Amino acid sequence: MGKLAGSVCILTGCMVLLVCWMERMKRSRQSMQEIVRFFRSWEYSLQIRQMRVTEFLETYPYTVPELRLVADEVRRTLLSHTHSTGQEVWEEVLEKYKSVLGVPEDAYQIFIRAADGFFGTNSRQAQQCIQACTGMLECVIKEEQKNYREKRRVYMPVGMLTGVMIVILLI
Repeated sequence: MGKLAGSVCILTGCMVLLVCWMERMKRSRQSMQEIVRFFRSWEYSLQIRQMRVTEFLETYPYTVPELRLVADEVRRTLLSHTHSTGQEVWEEVLEKYKSVLGVPEDAYQIFIRAADGFFGTNSRQAQQCIQACTGMLECVIKEEQKNYREKRRVYMPVGMLTGVMIVILLI
């Protein structure tokens, strides 16, 4: 009976690890997709509404709480006028919340580069920067989805096989 209970615990542990990995990958993809929507909304705000960055950061309808944390911190820091440029604020806040965002390094670097699209002096160049960042981020999302599918195809059977092998060794 003890061996059976131990076997069930080991197999359950392997499944939990796999599910946690899949959930982390899902959150990362959702964060990147939200950043793309965020960029597109800012581009629209530049073209049509001529909004200020602080106003946009305050009124954007966030669906990912981590992005809201970053935006609120950027907005507060901008309003406090403690830095000489918006790019400095953007980079500092993103560095602070890098682990909270949970996006791959490629997406993180694109997000940092987007500062030119938010704090550029020329509206046209800002739009071009945001469009470029959006396109690059969409490529990163596609690549991450492809990698996820490949890894899932390997991790699922190997994870379960490892659990079964441990059970057999213990029996």
